[in-house]
Amino acid sequence: MISIAAFESWPIQTDVLERLHRTIESGRIPHAMLFVGKPEDTEVLTEYLVRLLLCTAPGAPCGRCASCLQMDNHPDAIRVMPGDNGSVKTSQIEEVQERLSRKSHTGGRLVYTVPGVDNMTVVAANRLLKTLEEPNPSVFALLSASNLQKVLPTIVSRCFVYPVQSAGNVQPWEDILPDIQTTDAQVSDDGWFAATSKAVVQWAETLLVRKEEPLLLADALVQAAGDVGVDAFLWLLAVYFRDLAHVKAGEREFVKFAQHLSDLERQSQVIPIQRLFSAAQVVIEARTRMKAHVAVHLNLEQMCIRLREVLTSV
Repeated sequence: MISIAAFESWPIQTDVLERLHRTIESGRIPHAMLFVGKPEDTEVLTEYLVRLLLCTAPGAPCGRCASCLQMDNHPDAIRVMPGDNGSVKTSQIEEVQERLSRKSHTGGRLVYTVPGVDNMTVVAANRLLKTLEEPNPSVFALLSASNLQKVLPTIVSRCFVYPVQSAGNVQPWEDILPDIQTTDAQVSDDGWFAATSKAVVQWAETLLVRKEEPLLLADALVQAAGDVGVDAFLWLLAVYFRDLAHVKAGEREFVKFAQHLSDLERQSQVIPIQRLFSAAQVVIEARTRMKAHVAVHLNLEQMCIRLREVLTSV
């Protein structure tokens, strides 16, 4: 166990972040955390966590130890500042890599923050990815983004993702996956949701638990889609992955597949929450390709191959 301040001292308090508090307190600190929300919220939270992770006294962040007193210029706090256009440059990530190649000045942890990872160029994002692929146990990354969909999927798959919302926001995942926003009226319209939801749950079971091969998964999806069509089925599948994330985060009040809660609870244990985000993104991308008239079966095979990679990545 690590002695850290009570959760009530955190600048933003949600059920998801309270679980993060317990995780850190247990000593199982995620090596890379991606906070998704408004910049003003993620900034204040990541700065608090920098102080917490570098504090050397009980009740971190104590505000009194040598580390806390020099926090504004702490040699082991590596803060990347975006440019005027809100974008982080490749050269800045290279500077982070160079700093991470050297030891901590205090012999303890190194903590680096990178805001706006959803606005990074592909080159900068791939540079950042290299810092995440082989994590040093004493190095911790605090990343932030406003839109998870715009973050490089391989970065998402290597992070623990935490939605951040200040008081008053009651739909934490809606802003993160705007392409699959739903309402109670939509999911009950004409009974099509109830008729198709069981097929979606069964297909997800084949993917997550039985781990069927991608080619067979693609065939099964076409059959399961039936009269509703592949596009509608993919939309519903993305909603289902989001529901799995809701259940994983303990937010059952936002679940659309409420009649399948037992399946959600069981399947949500199979995969970490950050991989569920990545899986939902893969499905959304497949729907986008559908609109570009990519051959349906080829598109689904590619999607299933990518889902298998996302769900089994380290």
